[in-house]
Amino acid sequence: MTSKITLFNIINCIVLSPSDIAPSKIKEGRLQAGGIVNKITPDTQIDALVVKKQYPLICDGTAEFEESDIRSRKTFNYQDISASNKSESRLAVKTKFFKEMEETDTIYLILH
Repeated sequence: MTSKITLFNIINCIVLSPSDIAPSKIKEGRLQAGGIVNKITPDTQIDALVVKKQYPLICDGTAEFEESDIRSRKTFNYQDISASNKSESRLAVKTKFFKEMEETDTIYLILH
């Protein structure tokens, strides 16, 4: 029996494929996060996940992932995101986040 990760009170999400990320951003360990970074407030956080398979669209309340399907996960609280990252709408996920990513994976950025 595998455990599940459940994210509640989803405000916004972005779903990407590995091909959406420029190789230069992977080398820098940065992930373009569009407007999701600009919407973070002190009482919310952003979860960035690399998942082995695509889950149903989850941008409306609650998302549940099998822990065994998650290759990488990074959580950002409001204070974790620098002013420069906010102005450039990016998340500093570090290169390790992308290390095991495969072409068939799905990347979720979830503001909750």
